[in-house]
Amino acid sequence: MDVAKRLAAIPVVFEPGTDYQYGLSADILGAIIEKVSGKKFSDYLKEKIFYPLGMYDTDFYVPPEKQNRLSKVYASVWKKEAGGNVLEPFDANHLGIQYKMNHAPAFESGGAGLCSTIDDYMKFTLMLTNGGELNGHRILQQKTVEYMSQAKLTDDLQKKFDAKMQHLPGYTYCNLMRVAYDKGKCRSLTENGEFGWDGWLGPYLSVDLKNNLAIVMTMQRVDSGTTTTTRRVKNIVYSSL
Repeated sequence: MDVAKRLAAIPVVFEPGTDYQYGLSADILGAIIEKVSGKKFSDYLKEKIFYPLGMYDTDFYVPPEKQNRLSKVYASVWKKEAGGNVLEPFDANHLGIQYKMNHAPAFESGGAGLCSTIDDYMKFTLMLTNGGELNGHRILQQKTVEYMSQAKLTDDLQKKFDAKMQHLPGYTYCNLMRVAYDKGKCRSLTENGEFGWDGWLGPYLSVDLKNNLAIVMTMQRVDSGTTTTTRRVKNIVYSSL
């Protein structure tokens, strides 16, 4: 809540609804969840999402008994002597993410900082692909998930999104996620309505309700987002449908 209060004191860059800017809205939502639920953000996530789905390896930190399972983080660094980029261990903190993940953070970000496994992330993705339910536990209503695949920015905002997020042609942005609306413009094969997001360290989530398809990829390299490898995998998967 302290972070949200400080953010509230900062003047807005533009009138809400008139432009697009990659910002801190997810962190504000995290603070709202704490205020409405009366619970710590991580406790709410565990109670309402993680534990019902069996996501027992997902948290804002990795306890000592699981530290040996934590993958190292790497950065692609240009080296003159190598004549190109090489991978080097990354040992800094960024975007609310501590590279060691060895203690509970004072600030639990609504938009960054969770540590997980590919199995846990797939459970979350399958829940969305199944219309908000997995193994008898309903997390979201089916209409809510369907709306995620159908939402779109207004035409004016879409133009501004396209100008600022040129790596996502064919996609709109709603509910904190990319949503494909013109698959012919996308840089990899997909289906209109496919939605998801990628993270700074390369975790990639894709949900395609029409084809009942879930794609999850993970890696530990900074400044990754949607990589060339991710697009190639999507092309292979969609070519086989």
